[in-house]
Amino acid sequence: MKTVIHALLACALGIVAVGVTAQQSRAADAVPLGAVEAVYVRVAPGVFIETRLLRDKAPAETWSDVRVRQKPGGKPRNELAKNPEGMVVRPGDVVQLTVAPLPEFATGPVAEVTRVTEHIAPADSRYAREFRQQSFPAMTLAEGLTR
Repeated sequence: MKTVIHALLACALGIVAVGVTAQQSRAADAVPLGAVEAVYVRVAPGVFIETRLLRDKAPAETWSDVRVRQKPGGKPRNELAKNPEGMVVRPGDVVQLTVAPLPEFATGPVAEVTRVTEHIAPADSRYAREFRQQSFPAMTLAEGLTR
C-alpha cells in the first residue's frame, strides 16, 4: 500500500513539473529578446549617428537598433531601444527589451520609449551565435557571405 501511495505521489509531482516547465517555456517566448544590429548616439531630438562615427568617446545617450525575435512564421521587426546609462552594447549582442506601447494616434507624442533592460550575451559568445541562427536564419546566412 505504501508503494502505491509513493507511486501516485511521484506521478502527481511529475504532472506538476511538466505543467510548470511548459508555463516557463511560454513565458520565455513572451520575453522580447533581440540581436543588436547597430548602436547610435542621440545628438539632438530625432537625430542619431552611429557610435563608430563619434570623434570623442563619451556618448551621453546611446540607442540600439535591435532585431527582435518573432514567433515561428512571423516577420522579424526592428526596434530602436534606449540603452541604460553605462551599459556597453555592441552589434551582435543579445539583449532583452521592454517594448513601449504604440501611441494611440500616429501624430501623438510618444509617452514611453522601448528600452534595453538586460544584456544577455556578447556577440562572440556561443549563445549569441545560436540565438541568431535559430531566430534569424536569413540574417546569419548573409553574415556568413560577408565574412
